[in-house]
Amino acid sequence: MSSAPISVIILTWQEECNLAACLDSVTGWADDVFVVDSFSTDRTMAIANQKGVRVVQNRFENMAQQRNWSLSQLPLKTEWVMFLDADERPTAELKDELARKLPTFSIEIAGLYTKRRFIWLGKWLRHGGMYKKVLRIVRRDRARVEMAGRREYMRVQGNTLLLNNDLLHDDRKGVADWINKHNRFSDQEVDEIANTAKKKALTDMCLKDPAFQETEGSRIIIIRKYWNRLPLFIRPHLSFFIKYFLMLGFLDGIAGFTYHFFHDFWYPMLVDIKYLERRCKNIY
Repeated sequence: MSSAPISVIILTWQEECNLAACLDSVTGWADDVFVVDSFSTDRTMAIANQKGVRVVQNRFENMAQQRNWSLSQLPLKTEWVMFLDADERPTAELKDELARKLPTFSIEIAGLYTKRRFIWLGKWLRHGGMYKKVLRIVRRDRARVEMAGRREYMRVQGNTLLLNNDLLHDDRKGVADWINKHNRFSDQEVDEIANTAKKKALTDMCLKDPAFQETEGSRIIIIRKYWNRLPLFIRPHLSFFIKYFLMLGFLDGIAGFTYHFFHDFWYPMLVDIKYLERRCKNIY
């Protein structure tokens, strides 16, 4: 397979289960591979060093800060950069497409979308809104990452294109780790819901910034503004109904049911319960 004029940046923290497969998918293909680690205490650093890629450590504040730091501080060899999570890897078809097309793009193209195949319990979830595009390939001097609530979004100065081939997302840490991670996320979500000033600032940013209005982050923030006005405990039921039934998540079988149960019912239910708990504590 031909190499591609691209640098790959992989952010890590406690990723010993996923990192080797991710690195194997890009070493020998990308011109440059960096692991930016947030001081892991497992075997993440040992695996990265064993694979012969360049490894640095930087204190983690949030995903936007870490990715922006990587763009500005790493000695990148190439103009094009691909950001990967440790549980992601490009398909062989995507690597071939990038090797062929990257040298041909006009200067007006600053970012490349690719669709991402989300693997759950060994199955690709094709329905329920899971097969969607992500912006992970950018020209390094024309991209910046910003936080919108607890989520981060890439902004580029220039036009974008959608590639024909896919990334794979396949987290090998297991369901227990997923639950623990989303338990932590739920605390951040409750803080966001409770902080009305922060919510207003985020919404104002969407309405006043024409560039941000074009991003997925803007659309999600505005949707969530109205979503969070729904009564407690209605949201989990409605979320599951939309994703599992209206968006055909049931077509993905038992894997689809278990994912949408956890992500679209259990998780928003947990957020609502924690928010109610906080309100009760403030009252009494």
